[in-house]
Amino acid sequence: MKKHKALLSALLLVGASASQASLIETVSGWDGEHGTFPFGRPNTATIGQTFNTGSDNYLSQLAFYLSDDLVGQAVEFQVYLAQWDGEKAVAGTGEFLGQYSSDGSGSYARFDLSSLSVYLNQFSDYIFFLTTSYSQIGQPDSEAWVGSLEEDGYLAGDLVYLNNGGQFDDVYSQSWNYWYDADLAFELTLTEVPEPTGLALMGFAVLALAGRRLRRA
Repeated sequence: MKKHKALLSALLLVGASASQASLIETVSGWDGEHGTFPFGRPNTATIGQTFNTGSDNYLSQLAFYLSDDLVGQAVEFQVYLAQWDGEKAVAGTGEFLGQYSSDGSGSYARFDLSSLSVYLNQFSDYIFFLTTSYSQIGQPDSEAWVGSLEEDGYLAGDLVYLNNGGQFDDVYSQSWNYWYDADLAFELTLTEVPEPTGLALMGFAVLALAGRRLRRA
């Protein structure tokens, strides 16, 4: 019985160590009021934040803030993630994270994109961005503020934007503009990829536990 408990404890410890999470965030330095404007239609159709991952990780959660410029005038947008080459998003790496709309309240709302599982290469630059490019044509003007800091709160990335109107593919072919000394107010939760040795230990523990149960049966 004691050996059984010890084996189970070891299994739990291995599982816990294999899925540690880290947080990249600037929200703690945001005053809850400042924002970058305009974002939406027809001006500044795309805005984003670059960041760097130091090791293999999965993006599991993303959060940001957005406020309508006018009450009752909601902004519809899509969210993407892509690798970043220092000037633009890298073609062929775009990952669609969802379609959203502001609430039309005229005040900041938090957008939480949870239960994500997007693999990130080690020591690579990425960008997550919001865009209204897909809905520019035939839609009324609607603009929003995106929560941001008035200072460089995250040294490994930058706030960038693109005046690409209805040309979505420009995110991969045109150089973006840098909003220097500023960052979006955001949170990124990164979950570490389990080490091969950790996975092997977990597998051995599971097999040993299963074998013990079979012998008892």
